[in-house]
Parts: sequence; C-alpha cells; structure tokens
Amino acid sequence: MKFFYAVSCWICLSGFGSSATHGTSIKGSEGGQVTVTCIYSWASSNRKYFCRDPCAYSDVLVSSGWSSNKRFRLKDFGNGMFTVTITDLKESDSGIYWCGVERVGLDTYEEVNLRVSKGRSFTSAPDDITDSFTGNTKLIEVLLKG
Repeated sequence: MKFFYAVSCWICLSGFGSSATHGTSIKGSEGGQVTVTCIYSWASSNRKYFCRDPCAYSDVLVSSGWSSNKRFRLKDFGNGMFTVTITDLKESDSGIYWCGVERVGLDTYEEVNLRVSKGRSFTSAPDDITDSFTGNTKLIEVLLKG
C-alpha cells in the first residue's frame, strides 16, 4: 500500500498526466506588447513553451532557447516561472494560447486568452478619482480609436 501511495504522489508532483488550467485573460492594443507570466511547480529545468490553440507541435511559437517568430520572446527564470512577451501586436493575434511545460508523460498547460483591440490603450491615475471605500486611486483605461 505504501508503494502505491508513493507512486501516486510522484505522478501528481511530476506532472505525469494531462493538466490544463483555465488561466489568464490578457488585453492588448494593436502595435503594443503584452507579457504573459506562467508559473509551474517542479519545473525548474523542464523545457517551457508557448503555443497557439490547439497547441500541436506545429503551433509552438517559442520555447526555451528557440523561437519561430521574432515577435515572441520567452524568458525562463529557472525556478518554474517564465514569461512570454509578444511585441507588435496585431488584431489577428487575438485568440487562445497555452503556456506549456514539457514533462515525463504528458505536458502541463495553462490557458491564456489574448484579446487585441484596434487603437491605443493608455492607463492613468488622476489625483481626483479615488475609491471611496479604500481611498486608493483608481486606474482608468481609455481606448482611443486609431
């Protein structure tokens, strides 16, 4: 029984088996850039990658040490966390992407939903707009048609 328990724990911790989480929604503006942060346990030395849905081998846009597109950059921090920066955003970039970590068995994934809008987005925090409950300044996003 102890052996079965040990094997079950190893399977869960190693990522053996498919794991996909419903992750993050990110908004960007045409011509701008976004950075996606992906964090995984037990993945410090595993190969990381970023792909477009459905995330077949041919859908991988960038991985640790390799990129098929200069607009996509992956930075692996070596502690299970990595970031993917997408530059020169296009409206056609909108869609579902996946952060992935290569594992023994099946890889683990986190869903990223990217929405790119036309125009430019500015974020500002005017002094006169505060949250009446906390007193903190609110951030306001203004979308300008371009």
